[in-house]
Amino acid sequence: MKNSYDCKTCFDLLLDYLEGELDDDKRSKIEEHLKTCGPCINYFQTYEKTTKLLKTLKEQEATVPKATQERIKYFVMREIHLNES
Repeated sequence: MKNSYDCKTCFDLLLDYLEGELDDDKRSKIEEHLKTCGPCINYFQTYEKTTKLLKTLKEQEATVPKATQERIKYFVMREIHLNES
């Protein structure tokens, strides 16, 4: 049996890993892969930080005035549109 997964398998299981929903064998195989794969370590760390940030923002959303939320959405959509042109 392999001691670790390849990059694609790790990516496929990423969310379950970060949420603590994997069994010990799968978690160990991912952690073994992360010991030797720099790109996966960076990706995992970035993904983890992003999901934590999004959860924090969602929790704080109720405290941001609706008008401010709308202005932010408008700004983001405008920037996306400008960058696509």
